Amino acid sequence: MMNNEIFDRLDVIQEACLNENGERIAIPLLKQIQSIEGELYAYVDDFLNEFGGKLDEEIKLYIEQKFLLVN
Repeated sequence: MMNNEIFDRLDVIQEACLNENGERIAIPLLKQIQSIEGELYAYVDDFLNEFGGKLDEEIKLYIEQKFLLVN
């Protein structure tokens, strides 16, 4: 589980799961999706690797830093 719950636009969440080359490095585990003023938002419960397992801490930090840059 993540330390801080993330609530953001779904497109931002999906973008955060990509590396610099546009390759998927994580799969967001969404807890709830909401439509607000025509935009989709979601709470992220955690991120998984491509096999459905836990992410390496390094990749998790990379993703969290991308959220800090956007917000």
